[in-house]
Amino acid sequence: MSPRPYKAGERRLAATEATRTKIVAAARDLLADRSVTALSVDAIAERADVARMTVYYQFKSKAKLLEALLDDLAARADMRNMRKVFEERDPGKSLDLLVDVFCNLWKTQGPLVRRLEAFATLDETVEVALRERGGWRREAIARLLERMTPRRDAADVVDVVHALTSFETYAALCTGRRDHKRVAAVLKETVRAIVRGYR
Repeated sequence: MSPRPYKAGERRLAATEATRTKIVAAARDLLADRSVTALSVDAIAERADVARMTVYYQFKSKAKLLEALLDDLAARADMRNMRKVFEERDPGKSLDLLVDVFCNLWKTQGPLVRRLEAFATLDETVEVALRERGGWRREAIARLLERMTPRRDAADVVDVVHALTSFETYAALCTGRRDHKRVAAVLKETVRAIVRGYR
């Protein structure tokens, strides 16, 4: 049997992946470009030098493209470390790791996250994508706190820890007198104190 169909299929898959990567890179470049005022599919297609329909063919919708963009930002921040959060048996250390993971995300991708938040005020699709990712963080916090605070008001603790681990809190604390390391330490101390207070 000829291996040619298999190789042709491999080439098609590689070409598809290359196109997807190029489109995501274009979206990231647009996000970083301060002269850009909207993250539209047309603008992304133009920056990627592909047809608008190519973007839809590859991602099906703007929402799915934003998912891929957010996945790209997470990969650049090495969010795979989230698995260590859940592998750690000590709940207190798990919370510390979670704070570290998100502080690293905000440190490495902060300018792009800030731009996404600005776009979210005018673009519902961006707003929904960011809210969904924030929901994932909240769910992770809830799962960790279930191991520590089996109380009916645990939802209050989840909400507070969710707020403390947000980009807004990180950015507000990262001033001239606090570097990234100090902010992470302050947040870990604060989160632990809050969790202890609710036990």
